[in-house]
Amino acid sequence: MKILGLQYESLWSLLLFFIVYGISEIPTNLFLSACLQALTTLDIIPSHTGVLALFLHIASTYIILHIIDRLMASVSISQLGILVFSLVIGLVGWLSIQNDPGPPKRGSKEFEDYKKRIN
Repeated sequence: MKILGLQYESLWSLLLFFIVYGISEIPTNLFLSACLQALTTLDIIPSHTGVLALFLHIASTYIILHIIDRLMASVSISQLGILVFSLVIGLVGWLSIQNDPGPPKRGSKEFEDYKKRIN
């Protein structure tokens, strides 16, 4: 923890920091995943697992950690620590979606089949 520049007043503060991070990271990643798949379906981006996905995973983790760092007075993490943690977590998240099947493209037979089932 010292390598990342993480300083905390008590073990409870550290645990609360990671709980808040986990609770905020899950809906953020679900939202990002849905947006990337929607953009892929609409042919705005070629793949929901590309470089944009990697950047968004890293950026979302960085922003969440920065906000939590500012709001929690009992826990402090250095900017370098936030960046390193964001890079590692973002890369792990991006690697975990590499084998996900892509959503159907708009205008494809599979997309039309889904559309018929809905109507």
